[in-house]
Amino acid sequence: MTILAYILVLVLSQFAMTAGVAATMILAFLLLWLPDRVRMPILGLAGGAAGVLLAVLLARLVFSWLVGPSSFGWGPFLAATVPLSIPVWNDRQKYRELRQLQSGMPPRVAEEVALDIAGMRVQPVGVIVGVILSAVLFL
Repeated sequence: MTILAYILVLVLSQFAMTAGVAATMILAFLLLWLPDRVRMPILGLAGGAAGVLLAVLLARLVFSWLVGPSSFGWGPFLAATVPLSIPVWNDRQKYRELRQLQSGMPPRVAEEVALDIAGMRVQPVGVIVGVILSAVLFL
């Protein structure tokens, strides 16, 4: 059962990260009154942290149900968080590429892209904050 639990955690942690980012849409509506330059970094930070927290919570639930209540430790924690480094790395690469392309864009388009860049810049920080918070809460 332990191997099945690890496989489920590895697969489902990617969906949990996406669900965490999608859950911040509620926060986006609550912060609608803020300017975009303030709102986008907050949402990027919250989305990254919420995604990691959901992935670790899911890992804890899977291991508690399949293996046993006291089975969650460093192994399942790492199985839930390490695969999330791939999307973070991809987002960081997209951020760098957009920053390079932004200088050659017309001013109006560059202004629109700047909002996406603001959220992408802080999402890896949100993931790191999420890993620290989930380690404190669940380990």
